[in-house]
Amino acid sequence: MNEQSTHSINTLQDVARLLPQLYSESSAKVYSAAFHRIEKLTGQRLVHLPANEKAWASLASSIVWAGHFKGRTPQAAERAFETWRGKIGAAIKRARAGASGPTNSTSEAVQAAQAWDMIHGYIKDVENTFAADGTQVLPNMSA
Repeated sequence: MNEQSTHSINTLQDVARLLPQLYSESSAKVYSAAFHRIEKLTGQRLVHLPANEKAWASLASSIVWAGHFKGRTPQAAERAFETWRGKIGAAIKRARAGASGPTNSTSEAVQAAQAWDMIHGYIKDVENTFAADGTQVLPNMSA
């Protein structure tokens, strides 16, 4: 994982956003599809599900997977579910391992400077312009 990635991973949405950094392009697509299936099977958004291996194991054990995973036999369908379940757990583990790695304070200082530059650029672009409702946006506030 690179230095510019998020260092706090709280939800499965955070893990899903890191997939392209954690895996190759083709693997990231497979994992992304697996994460999309979570929302389908649980009825909850990824942003509401914690990125914790223990919580994931608990949630996965409550999923009614019959009919959602294909296999020639019920055992094959169960193996497909277990493989899917393992992929999500592995992605959580890998994302957390990458996020807890050493940080570079110089890189963080550069990131902070870039963030302030981006904010300053936004202010220059929108100051004294008008919003859709006719109100003035940031009237002479940056000076």
